[in-house]
Amino acid sequence: MRRVSTDDYVRTTVGPERWQNWAQNQTFQAETALADSETGIQQIVREIAEAGGGVRVAGSGHSFTPIVEPSTTLLRLTGPRGVISADRGSKVAEMWAHTPLREIGPELWNHGLSLRNQGDTDAQTIAGATATGTKGSGRSLSSLSSEVRSVTLIDGCGELRRIEADDAQPEELLAAQVSLGLLGIVSRVGLKTDTAYGLEEHNSIDPLSTVLETLEADSRDVRHYSFCWCPSDETAARFALPPTPADSCWVKRLTTTAADHPALTSGTGVSGEPGRRIGRSYLIYPDWADQDPEHVELEYMIPADRWTEAFSALRSLMLRDFPEEISMVQVRWQAADSAYLSAQHDTNTVSLALVSDREGNYDTFLHAVHDTLMPYGPRPHWGKMHYFSPAEIAEAFPALGEFRAVREKFDPSGVFSNPSLTTLLDLQSA
Repeated sequence: MRRVSTDDYVRTTVGPERWQNWAQNQTFQAETALADSETGIQQIVREIAEAGGGVRVAGSGHSFTPIVEPSTTLLRLTGPRGVISADRGSKVAEMWAHTPLREIGPELWNHGLSLRNQGDTDAQTIAGATATGTKGSGRSLSSLSSEVRSVTLIDGCGELRRIEADDAQPEELLAAQVSLGLLGIVSRVGLKTDTAYGLEEHNSIDPLSTVLETLEADSRDVRHYSFCWCPSDETAARFALPPTPADSCWVKRLTTTAADHPALTSGTGVSGEPGRRIGRSYLIYPDWADQDPEHVELEYMIPADRWTEAFSALRSLMLRDFPEEISMVQVRWQAADSAYLSAQHDTNTVSLALVSDREGNYDTFLHAVHDTLMPYGPRPHWGKMHYFSPAEIAEAFPALGEFRAVREKFDPSGVFSNPSLTTLLDLQSA
């Protein structure tokens, strides 16, 4: 950890403002401030800390939980965006933290690099995506957070600090990789990337029985593998999937293609029909998930050796007790990592994600999903709906104590906590 130089201070106070997330299931009123520099963020944090208040940062609003709601002040970052530096030798790139993923992909490509993995939506900011443990799919790939090699942030005392992978205190990076915004306001993120690559789709529609019989080999032969199980004939139409019969699956397989392939170097960087496209990785992996704000989503990560039991129990629940629910179940694989609050902490996982209409009786349905999956040792996605109690969180995340210890060093007064996270993680302030 070391202090770094700052830039000129520019800060604007907007006043009371109503904030609403993308899914429109989280709304609050808060004093809002803008900062377009690290110095500006420092000044805001110092003023709020001295007044005994609390501040949280507004990202792209793609979390379904009350993670953003502050105790007093909401901060919007308005400064520079994009890639700050990129080294093709080390494959490490640093970027401004509030840059959306959809802007990072093209810039990295111009440097001859690509993100190793990402989620289904590219609307998130890189800070928000890593802070909540966002991930894509692939047996050998973990979350986007696992690739974080440096974090520059403003701590609870208004000091600018930098955490790096080669620091003498490795626990700080393990806490910062999935921090929920509790260590400080992140201004820059450094990521390990890959040499630029393309992806080619080999998607199909198959009966569930066929998918379960072939997925072991199927998922090991590709870079990214996932499937969406459709309980009814209506499910595919509701979620803009190709027509998929009841109890069948839309299977997504993506293989790696060299960056010099003609489809990647000319025109738009992508060609072919949906399901058989070939193109730059950042244009192929993200899909429909950013196009439908009228839903809420729950996603639980199950230990990989128990996912078939969990999926079977979930399927039975939906067909037996909630036949009116046409939610698909998306199934994806993730490799273990070491971050303290990562859902993949020391565990290979398979994620089960369900989407439900925001205007429906989703709470009853998703709570039943929670109860059904709990016997299988799940962990929640921090940015999506979940029903974990503080005791269940403590059991699910064995390194929570280590995270709390680092958090107390960076924010002893709890400037960055909010009521929801304080209760859920049983946070204490000095």
